[in-house]
This record gives sequence, structure tokens and C-alpha cells, in this order.
Amino acid sequence: MTLLDFLGVNQVAAGLGRGVACIGGCVQQLFPFFGPSITEMANQPPLRAVNDPENLKSSNPAVKAAAAAAAEEDQAPQKIAALKYLARLGCAGCYPGVEEAILAGLEDCNEGVRFAAAMSVFDSTRRPCHSCRNGSCCTPKLRKKLMQMGYLPDDQTGCPREPSPRVRRAARQALLACGPDDCLEGESPPEPRTEESPEAETEGSAQPS
Repeated sequence: MTLLDFLGVNQVAAGLGRGVACIGGCVQQLFPFFGPSITEMANQPPLRAVNDPENLKSSNPAVKAAAAAAAEEDQAPQKIAALKYLARLGCAGCYPGVEEAILAGLEDCNEGVRFAAAMSVFDSTRRPCHSCRNGSCCTPKLRKKLMQMGYLPDDQTGCPREPSPRVRRAARQALLACGPDDCLEGESPPEPRTEESPEAETEGSAQPS
């Protein structure tokens, strides 16, 4: 007989073990769904982050779509930084694709990216030659898009095509900074009643993501 047997420690431990087993059996009989659910939960794989690249390979449409959307949203800061850089280059330099990049930014799903794209047109007008707008991004395609965003309502809903107030304001200011354009004859934006800054925001306006 060992000291633990003499003190009754082993007997107590064995009794506790039988008691736990008995309780587990009773729970299983009273709640047959309880035991398997715990086992299933323990066997489930760990939950991945929504933007995990592996989710793009999922056969589930919801998981795959969420992963794609999250991946695009994660790129928003990089897109904004790129648009600010392109504004310094302008659209009349030796680097192609600037106009297309800004146009894509104006059509981006992220509100912050659209704002940065509109501001890039506005900032491009501040290049050295202010009078001739040399190097600015006031191209006909961008002017037309800014006109739609800043002034025109949706044909079906009647609501503004651009839902963000600050993006609409930035689009209007970019058009005004670009000045008149014969290519948009008949579509000239109305003069604002009061001067407004593209950086200003109305109360409750959306913030960039």
C-alpha cells in the first residue's frame, strides 16, 4: 500500500472520475444533442479572416464575394496614395494611363478613393501654368464624369448619381478649377451661390474608408 492509498487520495480521485463519467452519461441521455454538438464544434476548422486569399477559392458564393470585396477595400489606402501622386504628374506628361487611372478612381466603389480622384483633378490645375492649364487633368472624359458626379441626378431615382456630399463638392470644384470647355458646350455647370472648398464637409457626410 502506498502513502496515497493510505491517505485515500487515489480512492477519492477514482470516485471523482466515476462521478464525472456518470454526470456525462446523464447529460448525454437527457440532452442527446448536446454532446455531439460540442464534438462537432471542436472538430470545426478555425475561422479565416474575410480577406484571406484562400476564401477567393471557396465554392461558397458569399464567402468568395466577401473576400473579393474585402480585398478591394484593403487596397483603398494604396489607391488614394497613387492618385495623389498622379495629380503631381498631371495628364500631359510622358507617362501614359494617368487619365484612365483617375477615371477608374472616380468610378471606384470606395468613397475615399472617389474623393481622392476628384481632388487629383482639382490639384492638377494648380500646376505652374495656371492660365493655360498646361499639364492639368481637365480632359473631356474627366470633365464629363465630374459633371455627372457633381450635378446630374440619376435618371431612374432622381437622387444624385454620387451619394457622397463631399465627393460631389470636390467634383464641382474640380470643374470650376478647370474652367470652361468647348467640348462640354450646353453642359456648363452652374455657378455656385457661395464659394465652397472641396475639403469642407457637411455635417453627417461620409468619411473615407
